[in-house]
Amino acid sequence: MTEKKEFQVNKNTPFWDASLTDQERIDWLLKEMTVEEKLGYLASSSPDLPRLGIPGVSVGGEAAHGVEGRNDQNGLGKPDVTTSFPQPIGMSASWDPELIRQAGEITGTEARVVWHRHQGHGLSRWAPTVDLERDPRWGRNEEGYGEDPVLTGKMAGAYIRGMQGDDSKYLRCAATLKHFYGNNTEVGRGWKNSSIDPRNKYELYLEPFRRCIEDGGAEGIMTAYNKINGTIGILNPEVTDILKKQYGLRHVVSDGGAMGLVVNLHHYFGQHAETIATALKAGVDAMSDDPRMVEQAAREAYELGILKEEDMDRSIRCMMETKLRLGVYDRENLNPYDRVTEDDIDSPKAREICKELSRESIVLLKNENGALPLDKALKAEDIAIVGPLGDAWYQDWYGGTAPYRTTFLQGMEVLKQENITFADGLDRVVFRCDGKGLAVAEDGTLQMADEPDVFIKEYWGEGSYTFKSVRTGKYLGARLSESQGESRNGTDCGRPGGSLRLVRDGDFPRGATGGWQRCADQPVSITRF
Repeated sequence: MTEKKEFQVNKNTPFWDASLTDQERIDWLLKEMTVEEKLGYLASSSPDLPRLGIPGVSVGGEAAHGVEGRNDQNGLGKPDVTTSFPQPIGMSASWDPELIRQAGEITGTEARVVWHRHQGHGLSRWAPTVDLERDPRWGRNEEGYGEDPVLTGKMAGAYIRGMQGDDSKYLRCAATLKHFYGNNTEVGRGWKNSSIDPRNKYELYLEPFRRCIEDGGAEGIMTAYNKINGTIGILNPEVTDILKKQYGLRHVVSDGGAMGLVVNLHHYFGQHAETIATALKAGVDAMSDDPRMVEQAAREAYELGILKEEDMDRSIRCMMETKLRLGVYDRENLNPYDRVTEDDIDSPKAREICKELSRESIVLLKNENGALPLDKALKAEDIAIVGPLGDAWYQDWYGGTAPYRTTFLQGMEVLKQENITFADGLDRVVFRCDGKGLAVAEDGTLQMADEPDVFIKEYWGEGSYTFKSVRTGKYLGARLSESQGESRNGTDCGRPGGSLRLVRDGDFPRGATGGWQRCADQPVSITRF
């Protein structure tokens, strides 16, 4: 991330005057901004305006079940520890809108604290996700609230009200719904076309958005990567025609990198200038792509005459309305939600709400022979916990850095005050090739050694495996599916077309981290224990 250059903030202009209406303040800003400045103000990451003394405030940051402050992609440094609630599918299973509202309130409050640590980031969060989870095989189950549009609208709406607060003027934190719309599958979601008939469109896929905007008051939405009936999400005129005109939505952002994908993946336009011009006219106000690419595309579109200043003004106005409601451009701090301290992170109340929501999220589907609840007199020596989730705490892509982690095994041992027998039920394997075995070196890289490391093998579906070193706790990942487009040079588990990669310490690998490593030019054999 490029460091901002210091400049003098000038609060002695009408833009900072909270006694004026928001529209009056924005009118002044748009009148004072040059065309060149406006061309650079169309990305979700907004630059400073040194000439006017106005610091940039960016939108973005995840908050599906608590503030995601890992800071592993934004260059902000060490992780910000925040409260991590159950995933939305679990929160929804509580059937308790008030409890979810309280979780949203804690999320919004902690977002305020993080904002004060990293001025310019994190007060407009990209959550909740209201795509329907109609089939678990579609993937992305970590984000959604379920298959029912009414339940999703009700529960996500409660989370939004907690995040944003109920003040008539100011927001605690701005909520942004994802992803508009028909964006329900993981594989191919960047380019697939969702064919949706009118009845399903209005009764299923649009209904959660309507409820969360009209009843929950969501500030914004994020468009989807995919096509809907042939129209790419970022270019969809329904953004204006339905979301803004019918539902009353304030602002719209694109999904990360979506502007570039119109040319590079969809091959719909030949240049980014066409994309940004069409997207702005469709009602998308900010592009979540590299700001330099966005500015260049906007400049080319303006020079070609396909983008007008009035198009830019309309989009800047929509984004600035939300920023003014957050109170970040008030001469004096008038936002009642900004009275936060570091003690508001991981507070006793946050822990209690998280614990209660975790309890309520559990659904008992079957209790054969009355096995539960366990007899309190049951001795630890008579208990065995079996299965890969028994001693695991997995962090998803949208999860933050939790203040503490407790597995099921750890919880049971605390209750019994004794060790409990545990088996994960997973295979232990070694990799051998040419008389050598795969091992993790002291510096964390892979090497062939006389004594191979033993790895715990776990299969996650669709050709995805993880291998965790018993000795070091480091992960390897393997992708066996040729359709995934991974390296074709190495070999993996005796099959051509795969590769091994070093991932990370401790945490379950969320994505590709570290370089791809080849074992050898010959197939690798696996010995299972």
